[in-house]
Amino acid sequence: MIYVRRNANGQVTALSLTQDTAHPDAMEETAPEVTAFQAAVGGELARSDLALARVLEDLMEILIDKAVIRFTDLPAAAQKKLMARRSLRAEHRGVNLIGDEDSDTV
Repeated sequence: MIYVRRNANGQVTALSLTQDTAHPDAMEETAPEVTAFQAAVGGELARSDLALARVLEDLMEILIDKAVIRFTDLPAAAQKKLMARRSLRAEHRGVNLIGDEDSDTV
């Protein structure tokens, strides 16, 4: 069982594993409203994760460029991932996709 909070329109706005005054309504975890809410939140988190990954990638490049850290200081797995991203970005540099918020000015 899962407990939900609803807005004034009756839409699910939050989920909880425990019932309290903020989450008074009990529902099955497989209820369509619950799964729709989870999908929407999961989509937001996934988009946020992708944006944050880009920020962290850019931060790593800055720290390496400014010699704050050395590329070789990173674990081998991290080096491999950064090199793969560098290659992908180099291949796609100059390709301007509609809705692509990433640019060389970031």
